[in-house]
Amino acid sequence: MNYSSALGALTAEGSSFDGPNDEATAPTTFLPTAIFLIFMTVITAPANGFLLLALFKDPLRCFRSPSVLLVKSMSAANFLIGVLVEPLQCALYLSLHMRVDTTSGYFPSLYKATQVIAFLANNTSFITVAVLSVDHLIAVCKPMWYKTKLTTKKISMVILLIWLYSALFGFLALTDIPTKMFHKIDLIANTTTTFLLLLSSYVVLAISYSLHRKRPQRGRNDKQEKRDKRFLMTLHRDSRMPHKLNKS
Repeated sequence: MNYSSALGALTAEGSSFDGPNDEATAPTTFLPTAIFLIFMTVITAPANGFLLLALFKDPLRCFRSPSVLLVKSMSAANFLIGVLVEPLQCALYLSLHMRVDTTSGYFPSLYKATQVIAFLANNTSFITVAVLSVDHLIAVCKPMWYKTKLTTKKISMVILLIWLYSALFGFLALTDIPTKMFHKIDLIANTTTTFLLLLSSYVVLAISYSLHRKRPQRGRNDKQEKRDKRFLMTLHRDSRMPHKLNKS
């Protein structure tokens, strides 16, 4: 869930960030949203924290492939969401629920910081999932190229570019771009594009995996047919041997 987009939509309507809230403009969804974010924080932060610990400790030495770096990056982004983004969003929604003056004090700075961190973490997580799907697709379709060309250094460069792009996009939220337009750009450029890439990658991956499974089966069938032919020829030859012996 892109919490920054959800909160940005509220602020764009002028019901929260653009001025003090009153009885008529304060939505009733702020408190349930804050409670939901608390629940998500309790799940997201420990789960991804333990995953990162397992990946970096690696007691069984089974997380050595370059693609594991993508999993670490995604887990780090999700951990950042659980530790910073969701608690900050929760504080913002609680402030809105209590009808705090949102035009002064800590609220504007907290809102801007939350926007930047949220776009950084969310977009990094989304894009990394899409890159992971492409990684799996290459591993199935081009296994030899994948083993020889896709090195740890190249994966690290991809991860660095993802984080840099997400950070730069997050800082764009601090510019003079209108809030509604900015969130539409985020929806199209990041969420929608990433989803389409992820969907198409898994469709091609499913087709490639299906074809990959059929190839060995076809080869085994051909070999079995050759064995059966040899066996039948042997039986036929052996069955004619007594007749030849009798004639002799």
